[in-house]
Amino acid sequence: MIEKAIKVLLTQTLGINVAPLIAEGKALRAKFSEVSTVHGLNIDVTVNTAKSKRIQVDIWGPTFAGVKQTEKLAESLNGYSGTVSDTKISLIKIDGQKPDWEPKENQYRSTVDLIFYYDD
Repeated sequence: MIEKAIKVLLTQTLGINVAPLIAEGKALRAKFSEVSTVHGLNIDVTVNTAKSKRIQVDIWGPTFAGVKQTEKLAESLNGYSGTVSDTKISLIKIDGQKPDWEPKENQYRSTVDLIFYYDD
């Protein structure tokens, strides 16, 4: 199941617990959520049958440097392929990212959008 593979891969890469729900607290923390399903075309304009999901990863932390460091780790997934939790990931691609200040949380936040192409 892709959700389990995403949680495992993000948690291992970022070095912090990443879950669909966010924990309270002031330590560096992250969550992910599905934004959409992506439908692609092959170079010859035939429909690409690989499954895909656009995932948004939000990373919060008390310092901008900490959030940026974790953002760099998320960037290291760009171009990744491999098998995680019995799910074959063909490609992970960064679709966008944005660091920001979150006044309500009184913390820095970085949002990284990743597209996962996979086969169950």
